[in-house]
Amino acid sequence: MEQKGTQEEVQKVASEAKERSKIAAEEQKRTAVHGMDRFADSLHKVANQFDHDGQSGVADYTRKAASGIENIASKVRSKDTGELIGDIESYARQNPAIFLMGSVAIGFGLSLLMRAAQSASSEGSEQTVH
Repeated sequence: MEQKGTQEEVQKVASEAKERSKIAAEEQKRTAVHGMDRFADSLHKVANQFDHDGQSGVADYTRKAASGIENIASKVRSKDTGELIGDIESYARQNPAIFLMGSVAIGFGLSLLMRAAQSASSEGSEQTVH
C-alpha cells in the first residue's frame, strides 16, 4: 500500500512540474515575441531614418529585415510551445551551422536591444533628476 502511495505522490509531483514548465515556456514565448516585435519596430524606425538621410537602398533592406522578424514573431505567436520546440529541434538537426549562426545573431541583436533600452531608461531618469 505504501508503495502505491509513493508512486501516486511521484506522479503528482511530476505532473505539477510539467505544468509549471509549460507555464514558464509560455511566458518565455510571450517575452520572445514581445522582444521580436520591439526589435522589428526599431528596425522600421531606423529604415525611416535611412530614407530621411537619402539612403533608400539601405532603408529597403532594413524594412525587409523588419518584415522577416515580424513574420517569425507571428509564427511563434500562433504555435504552442511543444510545436515550437519540435520545429526548432528539427531545424537544428537539418541545418546545424545555420542554426548556430542564427542563435548567435539573435543573441547579439537582443543584447543590443537590451543595451539600447537600458540606455534610454537611464537617459530618461537623468532628465527627470535635473
